[in-house]
Amino acid sequence: MGTAPERAWRTTPRSPRAGAIEAASASPARFWSDVERSGAPFVDEVADDPDALDVTFVLRAGPASGPWTLADGVSPSASSAFTLTNVAGTDVWYVTLRLPRGTRVTYTFTTDVGLGAGRRSFDLASHFAARVVDPYNPRTISYPEQGILSPWGRTVSFLDLSPAARDGGADARVDRRDGQAAAGPVSVREVASAALRRAVPVYVYAPPRSTIDASTPLVVLFDGWEAVAIGSIVSVFEELVSSGAVPPFVAVMPDPREYRADDFNLSDAYVAFLTDELVGWARAELGVAARPSATVVGGASLGGLTALYAALRHPDVFTGAISVIGAVGAHRNGERDWLIRHYAQSPRLPVSLYVAAGLLDDDTFPGGLPAMLSANRRLRDVLAERGYDLTYREFPGGHDWVWLPEEFGRGIASLLGGPDRSVRPGSAADDGR
Repeated sequence: MGTAPERAWRTTPRSPRAGAIEAASASPARFWSDVERSGAPFVDEVADDPDALDVTFVLRAGPASGPWTLADGVSPSASSAFTLTNVAGTDVWYVTLRLPRGTRVTYTFTTDVGLGAGRRSFDLASHFAARVVDPYNPRTISYPEQGILSPWGRTVSFLDLSPAARDGGADARVDRRDGQAAAGPVSVREVASAALRRAVPVYVYAPPRSTIDASTPLVVLFDGWEAVAIGSIVSVFEELVSSGAVPPFVAVMPDPREYRADDFNLSDAYVAFLTDELVGWARAELGVAARPSATVVGGASLGGLTALYAALRHPDVFTGAISVIGAVGAHRNGERDWLIRHYAQSPRLPVSLYVAAGLLDDDTFPGGLPAMLSANRRLRDVLAERGYDLTYREFPGGHDWVWLPEEFGRGIASLLGGPDRSVRPGSAADDGR
């Protein structure tokens, strides 16, 4: 398997655009009048670099209101590396990032740099409430309210550098707030868990029970509410099946709600719930065979970490695992890269793996969580060296839901598809440049 290119993105070059913006100090009102007509952010070609674009984000705020930085998908930790520059005491702030062509990512502006780094306490609700959308960018994504303390229930700006968007062919606003209503053939059940000492909501997608037999695969996909309400994952499932990319399958999507940080942190109790309770429940309640043709587990971020951990612990249950923007470098007992190290030290397991990482997902978090892109590349190298049946991809996105539905679809097709599938395990399919 070839090695993925290691180019660093999100650099902050001195763009020719900067000179024009700094000239705004002579007439800020005229500058903002021009921005209202042209829209933002500004996107410029890069001389002698056909794979890159310089994207300049601008913010209108008082000169004493900062420091300001970028947040959400483009920088989930609101890193100080992307702090905006103020133009000579005016209300003009800007920063330029060099990004790969085809980038699709969310962003906002915030003064809570580094997720409140250095403070003794951190108020999640206040932090997300303080994030500001870009009023000069008509492209937005509106998220539904989850009903618990979470990053959702708000609107974010959307940077879309896909060819369709740059040609004016993409929708300006994406509203996910009706995602529940558009869920299609999904029911919500509760599974009592002795391992977790609570009932777990589970979103269920299944063909008619009369058609379920020993050949029907089972997919366990984490963060059920997010997958359905934000990721519109049901439409992905139905496209996979209707196109013939995969056979009809059953999907059970447990939702951790407020227990996510505990459940998805290399938790043996959660793995016991998956293997001893959830899979057994799917057999009893949904008619899934005791040993279906394939049982795949998947998730994103900490969910990706958990999917890979479940496959490591129980290859007798799971035939494959999907990790997208996985937090695979997470600590356990003070040891960084715990999961990666255990894949390196364990005998090669009979599981197929699909791992996808965002080229912009390389923040280091104040709490010590290692940068995700770098950690996924370390995992890739270990899995390749150990000879795993692996598909590894990098895509021009960050740490958000923009790419997740597509990548989950690719992962399911990779692990459940037939011999003619377009993305094959063992390949180094890679959109990174």
